[in-house]
Amino acid sequence: MLPGTRLLLVRHAMPHIEPDIPAEDWHLGAEGLAAARLLAPRIPAAAHLVASTEPKAQETLRQLTESPVVQVDANFAEVRRPHEWSDPDTYRATAAARCPLPADLARLFGSPGGCVG
Repeated sequence: MLPGTRLLLVRHAMPHIEPDIPAEDWHLGAEGLAAARLLAPRIPAAAHLVASTEPKAQETLRQLTESPVVQVDANFAEVRRPHEWSDPDTYRATAAARCPLPADLARLFGSPGGCVG
């Protein structure tokens, strides 16, 4: 990385949870789209945005730029897990326990303190 540059890692916003679809295929819901838009002012205009292959990651970054095109890199693949389902509250609580977020970020991304999705 060049001196004076910063690397910003952005987690996707809250997806619309669809029990019959694997998490890696989920899209953002209305709340997730709104939360991602709140992050836009914090992203430098000259930022180079790259997302994983997951729709929710690409949709999050599309809210941060005026361009509908987001560079996708399969090397950014998220954790793969078996498609298991529980009710939404249990799912979110389990995700929160695995990956705690600072309270201000959890509020921004609509997550109860964890990496959901």
